[in-house]
Amino acid sequence: MRPVLWFAILTCGAGCGAAVGDPPDDLGPRADVGDAGTIRDTGPSDTAIGNEAGPGDLGDTDLGSNPDAAPADTGPDDTGVSPDAGSPTGRGVFLVGGDGKALLTSFDGTNWNTIYSDNGVYEDLIRGVAGGDGVLVAVGGGNNTSQVLVSTDGTNFEARSPGLGDWIGGAAFLGDDLIVVGGNGLRLRSSDQGRNFGDRGGYYEGHFRAVASGGGRVLAVGDTYGSQNVGLSSSTTDGRTWSPVQTGGEKLWAVAYGNGRFVAVGDNGRCTSTTDGAAFEERQCGNAALYQVTFGDGHFVTSNGSTQYTSTDGLSWTPDNVATPYRQAYGDGIWVGVGGDAHRYRSTDGRTFMRTSTQPGPGRWVAFGRVP
Repeated sequence: MRPVLWFAILTCGAGCGAAVGDPPDDLGPRADVGDAGTIRDTGPSDTAIGNEAGPGDLGDTDLGSNPDAAPADTGPDDTGVSPDAGSPTGRGVFLVGGDGKALLTSFDGTNWNTIYSDNGVYEDLIRGVAGGDGVLVAVGGGNNTSQVLVSTDGTNFEARSPGLGDWIGGAAFLGDDLIVVGGNGLRLRSSDQGRNFGDRGGYYEGHFRAVASGGGRVLAVGDTYGSQNVGLSSSTTDGRTWSPVQTGGEKLWAVAYGNGRFVAVGDNGRCTSTTDGAAFEERQCGNAALYQVTFGDGHFVTSNGSTQYTSTDGLSWTPDNVATPYRQAYGDGIWVGVGGDAHRYRSTDGRTFMRTSTQPGPGRWVAFGRVP
């Protein structure tokens, strides 16, 4: 069974009926125990630096125009999952996850099923969602806790309690294996859909916030903490052995795979890409922060809220001055986005989005997968 992966950016076009392109505020370091570095040694260190505690996630403020918007995020897009090639089988499902275990699913991008409501518990935060061929996964956690939710029908989710000691920021499939990444250098592999994890990567003074799979490889990206506070990345071809962590440049929030290349985006318009997880080619997509990137319908898409950038190869980018959601997912000819107002939007052209929700909801991540 070959998983089909995805991830998304949020945006909204003109005529949506609500502002969806407003960017989350970067409020600076937060005193967040769950996202902070912990003084411990969970395995061989990837660097010679000591295991120091570091600052927590940066906070987001929801600037959507709806006064009933959902609570602010605890950090800019902590996850990223990208599309992977594969023969479409089964029924397509969109997932949206966010604060307090809030999780929604939709089989058409218009009508939404509430799987879990926001329970106000930070430890239950859903930081990422991923879809494979026949299985859907939501991951997260906080305050040194982790959670994994798994579904094979898009309606019923089984809660797993991996007890990993760090939050999970993102998930992706490598063959039949589930790869998760997260706080304090967390990198783990599960061969039984999240029931058990092994092959832990070494502790690192940084957080992996996003992961994507494609071409027989997985790439994880994020940022260091402490005085450097720069981007970081690491890759694997088997989920057991990871490449040494590379650091430098602006911090990275999201990554996607398509057309033989990984594209990662981050602060100050950083768009970087690689085919092998080792050599990166830097590009610039404006000057504002980019919190998510998606591959769908043959091209990459990333947006800063007021300008959307598209590329077929991850190297040449075309700007389009249209307000679109920061987080989007693509599947079966449909784009689904979550806006800055925490409402959900749908588009058939990836440019003009119509609102499909009557009440704001979770807005941390949106993804697409398939179930039988």
